[in-house]
Amino acid sequence: MPTVLLVRHGRTTANSGGVLAGWTPGIGLDDTGWAQARSLATRLAVVPVCAIWSSPLQRCLETAAELAAVPGPKATPRSEVRVDDRLGECRYGDWTGRTLKERAAVFFKYYQLLEARQGEIAGLIHEEMGKDPGDARAEVYNTLTASAPYARGHVDCKEIVQDRAVAKAVPIVEVSHPMAHITHEAAIGSVDSKQLQTLMSRGLTEDEATDLIIEGLLS
Repeated sequence: MPTVLLVRHGRTTANSGGVLAGWTPGIGLDDTGWAQARSLATRLAVVPVCAIWSSPLQRCLETAAELAAVPGPKATPRSEVRVDDRLGECRYGDWTGRTLKERAAVFFKYYQLLEARQGEIAGLIHEEMGKDPGDARAEVYNTLTASAPYARGHVDCKEIVQDRAVAKAVPIVEVSHPMAHITHEAAIGSVDSKQLQTLMSRGLTEDEATDLIIEGLLS
């Protein structure tokens, strides 16, 4: 059975600078990357290789060229490097050329917004329940956006209502690229009676069992 060796390209200036290179042209190996490629080529000299395939990106072609330049066992010449676009890097869209630090900062900002929104929702529920637990109201809005190829995402909203409480889940799903795919699922209902009975049969009160089920759902 043939063995496939997956080789990552050597280090580039984009790697050392923490930049998302994507398909940006002109991103080649830096000094460390060239040394890495040559070192790997030497180590693989004892391994018979029938074919070398590469991404069309410069950094990958340079790495593959180093591997092809070193003969295999018994000084057998390596085959020429063949190129397949399907081996290319991810296309990062607007993020191409930007740093990982920038991306982390944006994700952290969104996380903070999500945390703040969750706090608002919790505060709303708390205030409403302070008036009358049976009349609690909650509205949860979720926005999921996909604008890049192969973007994937899923949002799962679950709410439990009791007595005269009302819960509303409003999904906003926006897809602006034909190769993106996101899904949304929402479930609103009462506490599962079978789970409730099972917990109560083990000594919990109805309130304790209800709280445990809700806590498990929210976690």
